[in-house]
Amino acid sequence: MRTKLLDTIRVFLIGLIMTLSFVACGGPSEQQKALEEAGIAEPRRGSPEAAAKAAFELWAQQVGMPYRNDRYTVLSNDGTFATVRIIAQFRETAESEWLEQQAIVECRNVGGKWQANAWMYFELTQAEQERIKARQKATATAQALQQQATATAEAKQLLSSHYQEGIDAYERAEWWDAAYHLRQVVDLDPTYRDASARLIEVRGRVGKIGFADDDWCPLRNVC
Repeated sequence: MRTKLLDTIRVFLIGLIMTLSFVACGGPSEQQKALEEAGIAEPRRGSPEAAAKAAFELWAQQVGMPYRNDRYTVLSNDGTFATVRIIAQFRETAESEWLEQQAIVECRNVGGKWQANAWMYFELTQAEQERIKARQKATATAQALQQQATATAEAKQLLSSHYQEGIDAYERAEWWDAAYHLRQVVDLDPTYRDASARLIEVRGRVGKIGFADDDWCPLRNVC
């Protein structure tokens, strides 16, 4: 039983060594690449990504830019020249938000050692631009709805105010004032309460003397 267990362990170790040797000789596995691009695994030492990471960290220290979630993707590599895309989130001030930006860095294999260009230009990623546009659109929509709600509330207040003043003038038999305020109501909303009926009644009480129908009566087909 013990001999069988030792044989099993020996076979496992041999298989593990062969697998590691294959990875070392054949380059990084697809899983390793995916982990590096996602920022979960550190770039392999001696790789273009590692050179880009070292150059990026030095650049960030020099410009004093806080960053997080940096990750590196090789876009091209012919063994001598390589292009690496760096994506990271930056925050310029305590009041600003984290924004995802990217830069394309050129790397060179000099004497068997990868070196990265120290000059970097970062710009917003396409995904970040779309997120900003979505936030701006949502903000604009919310502002428009708020303005619409405010305008509606003001219109209701104006209707209520003119209607009440028209009714008060009506009860005091001040027909000119009643006609003026009731007309304001009907111009804004002909269906508002009994404003239209009240206006017609006021029109009947004052008659047509001194009135120009086209000037004051909103219900011209009735008045």
